[in-house]
Amino acid sequence: MHAKVIIIDSKWSIIGSANLDNRSSKINLEWIVGIYDEQYGNLMEEKFMIDQKKSLQITESQWSKT
Repeated sequence: MHAKVIIIDSKWSIIGSANLDNRSSKINLEWIVGIYDEQYGNLMEEKFMIDQKKSLQITESQWSKT
């Protein structure tokens, strides 16, 4: 997953692929969307927790072996 997702106080959801630089928006035409809605924020938190449960933590020593 390449998207950047920020959820603040279960109310603000900020989602997109843009980095915090001019290249993302002006050259690569990447954008972010901000949504202020508590119901949507709760849904995003639930989805994040599902993704987190499926995730695997990789230590630095494991990464170095690849």
